[in-house]
Amino acid sequence: ASTLVRRFSAKAATPTRYNVMTIPCLKDSFSYLLSTTEKKNCLVIDPSNPKYIEDAVSITGSNLKGILVTHHHRRHVVGLGEVLNNHQDCPVYAGEFPDSNPKVEKTLHDGDSVTLDDIEFKVVAAPFHSPDSLIFEFKEERSEER
Repeated sequence: ASTLVRRFSAKAATPTRYNVMTIPCLKDSFSYLLSTTEKKNCLVIDPSNPKYIEDAVSITGSNLKGILVTHHHRRHVVGLGEVLNNHQDCPVYAGEFPDSNPKVEKTLHDGDSVTLDDIEFKVVAAPFHSPDSLIFEFKEERSEER
């Protein structure tokens, strides 16, 4: 794996369910790789630089379960196509926006809850930066409804 991916955050002092790797992309943007500590599954948030994304997945030894897009602006999705070339079965989740990226498999709305294997999150609409901006709230504890 390349040494171009840098970890910006150290492991949490208190063990948590998730690890988050910050991936610097472009001039002033970031992508994130959120992985589970138990099963080594992961999500990529805002896939800007495909090479750095692939390096992060490789470094963590994680299985990519999904791609989340916080909003439709180009710098947040510019690497989406190339990441999907390497992970063709990986679902893409994003907010609703006219003429949005056709690669989005699931359109998310405020209040939605999503479970991908051992990754669980809730969607919060945040239409302040753009009409389709989303916040993803990850649960530390697994739900009992399984």
